[in-house]
Amino acid sequence: MFETSKIFHRLRRDKARVVIAALLSFDVAVPPAIASDILIGRAVLPATTFAPGPTSGQQLGSAPINGQAVLFVDKQPVQGFSAVADNGDGSFMVMADNGFGAMENSSDFNLRVYRIRPDFKTTQGGSGTIQVETSIELTQTRKSLSLSPIILAPSAS
Repeated sequence: MFETSKIFHRLRRDKARVVIAALLSFDVAVPPAIASDILIGRAVLPATTFAPGPTSGQQLGSAPINGQAVLFVDKQPVQGFSAVADNGDGSFMVMADNGFGAMENSSDFNLRVYRIRPDFKTTQGGSGTIQVETSIELTQTRKSLSLSPIILAPSAS
């Protein structure tokens, strides 16, 4: 049987040897493109972060999900982000992901853009927390855009 993991392990090992040899042989500066991809800080938004809003999670059932009681009364979850834009002032605009995972259970999830302010934990300090500052609700109530209506439409499966 052909085992790719052994081949990939050998390639990584050989590549590491070449890189180490090059670093020992030359005075190498790290190019900015590579240096910018190094993690230097981290901030975490707890999964239990909510923002005020209409009750949500009504189609998720009644059993707790990952220890979180369901039916989020008078609140909307601030969960996974599908877009991030740096505001240049330490804050970021982030677009909430598209709901609870399926069209059938997400009709009461309000699509929002949040302004967040992370306090990155680095070797120099920082709490590693994220503050949710404001939000913008994305709606189409005035029907000013010529879009097809967005409605809950259960899948055929």
